[in-house]
Amino acid sequence: MTRTTMLLTSLLLTAAATVVQAETPVRPGMSAEQVTAAWGAPTSTRTKGEFTYLNYPSSCMPACGTQDVVILQGGKVVDAIARSSNHPYDGPSSLTGKAPGFTDAAGVTTPASPPPLPSGGTP
Repeated sequence: MTRTTMLLTSLLLTAAATVVQAETPVRPGMSAEQVTAAWGAPTSTRTKGEFTYLNYPSSCMPACGTQDVVILQGGKVVDAIARSSNHPYDGPSSLTGKAPGFTDAAGVTTPASPPPLPSGGTP
């Protein structure tokens, strides 16, 4: 094997390992530092008032039309829109319409906490 072939093989194996490497899930309540430890450094960060948006490259681009994004409120994760398999999110997401405070097209808002159970304790 030539030196060039060995180098190319090494680079390809390294790149493949990076792509399939499972990322640590991001969860509600995590800080920006914890998100960065889980998913790596964001490609960009935006802050507006008490909200911070951490943007990550999405593996579904350009078809999905947007980067993966983690949304923090008051410095803690409250939502994430993550379409990439290497950006797992373990929480309710506005992508699925299940994030607390998410209002769908019909005007129905997901409650901040589950509604109380009816008398008798079973739904």
